[in-house]
Amino acid sequence: MIDVGSKYGKLTITSETRHKGKIAFEYVCDCGNTGIRTKSTFKRAIEKESKLDCGCSRKSISIGEKFGKLTVIEKIPNYTKGGKTRGYWKLECECGNFTKSTSDLLWSGKKLSCGCVQKEHYERGITQICYLWKTCPNCEREMWHTEFGKDPERTGGLKSLCRKCNYEIKDKSKVATANFIRKKRIRDSVPDDLDRSEIDAIHDVKYELQEQLRVELNVDHIYPLIHDDFCGLTIPINLAYFNNFFFSSSFH
Repeated sequence: MIDVGSKYGKLTITSETRHKGKIAFEYVCDCGNTGIRTKSTFKRAIEKESKLDCGCSRKSISIGEKFGKLTVIEKIPNYTKGGKTRGYWKLECECGNFTKSTSDLLWSGKKLSCGCVQKEHYERGITQICYLWKTCPNCEREMWHTEFGKDPERTGGLKSLCRKCNYEIKDKSKVATANFIRKKRIRDSVPDDLDRSEIDAIHDVKYELQEQLRVELNVDHIYPLIHDDFCGLTIPINLAYFNNFFFSSSFH
């Protein structure tokens, strides 16, 4: 049982909240940093007797330190995203360019150049590139590879434009219409006398299972909403968890 006000390692729980649909806890570290972690993350760390902190126990980064082709030249204001604060640094590459990075990317070895390595590969005719960082030619921003859609036919296996730019060049009227029709179809498939909390509970359990199984799950209909012979309903008995590898039983 994780209680508000309790201390685990260096972290003191301040409040309970929800983060990306999951039960989570806000905390304050002994070093003063704050953040959010899911309940399952806390439980797993407590069961394994892992040291709990915000990351402050890691080796500190100092001015002049080198990571691959990058040299740390300046500490800049911390980077905060999703309730989590990270150290942020200005770096100079051996090629003369300047770039920025968070502490965790430098520690993990995911950020080792300003992007000049990819350029060198192109100039040398090396086309089989596994991108970690990629620059979008539209917004000219260097981003982590997960910000790009997948395209196996392109060099590096990623789309040319980032997800945001890809969305901006789409026909927004078609996207909006398709989203409206999809949401209306789901609303119409829910019986008026059904307790919506039953559906919400199914989705809450999905997030807990994702943490335990470490796979991405979806909740979908066993009997589809659109079919030539029948019409499915959004009710617990017609919903199941599934991913690309397995399909679980329905809810009874």
